[in-house]
Order: sequence, then C-alpha cells, then structure tokens
Amino acid sequence: MPDSVARSDAALPIAALHEPPDDRALGALVRRYFLAWEREDVEALTRLLSADATLLGHAGGRPIEAFRARLRRYEYQRIAGLEPARFDRLERHRYVDLDARQRPREMREGDLLLRVPVLVARIGGDPLFGDTLVLLVRREDEGLRVAAIGEESGGQ
Repeated sequence: MPDSVARSDAALPIAALHEPPDDRALGALVRRYFLAWEREDVEALTRLLSADATLLGHAGGRPIEAFRARLRRYEYQRIAGLEPARFDRLERHRYVDLDARQRPREMREGDLLLRVPVLVARIGGDPLFGDTLVLLVRREDEGLRVAAIGEESGGQ
C-alpha cells in the first residue's frame, strides 16, 4: 500500500488518501494553542508547530520568538478559566477553496486555513490577541501541525 496523500494523480493505479481532519480534531488543536498561551508554555507551543513554522505574511518570522516577546509584555495566565474563542464558528478553508488573492503564500496544497473568532482579544486594556486567530494547519508525521500563525484585528 502506498503512503497516504491528500490528493492523488488519476494516472496512478492505487492511492491511499488521508481522511480530512474533522472539526473536533481541529478544535482540539486550537484549544491546545490557547492553553499554551494561558500556561505561558513555550514547549507546548513548540510541539504544535511544524519544524518550519512561520508567521503569516512575515517571511522568516519565527512564532516562538514572537511568543516569548509577547509573554514578556503581557500576563496571559489571566485568560485562565475563560473561553478564549468561538470554537463553534471555526472556519476551515482548503487550498482549492481559496483563490490566489485569498490564499496565503505560505499555504500548500493539502493545508487547511483556519479562522477562529477570539473572545479574549483584550483583558484590562492589554491586547493579548487579534480579533481573529488564523492558523495554517498541515498534516505531518500522522498528526496535525501549525505551519503558520496570524492574527487579524478590526476589519482586516
């Protein structure tokens, strides 16, 4: 049996396709992302990321360095006990669903672009997150990894 892939060439005699991740698995990934922030846990965030993870729209931007810088500035443990996002409004977009203008340049075929409305964007005047979390999710090593991270605020 061949290795599983997201899409197959019709010319191949046999193919094993990945089952698309369900909303429960994607929601769990996003929950782990926010939990890493709440616990201010750099190692937990690192485990969620692909080896070449980047910041959306920032070529070479390293999420771990951005994570550490924000942790020095704000107290993220203040989100403990709060529902951080609207998981029921999680949007998923496949590569083929987006045209070239909508698709981030970091996105590859087989990736998913997740958009999640954030409920705790600010606490006590501190801007902890953008209004919308944007994650580029990629299947790696039989699991889901975050390949790129972005945030949008106010009408972006």
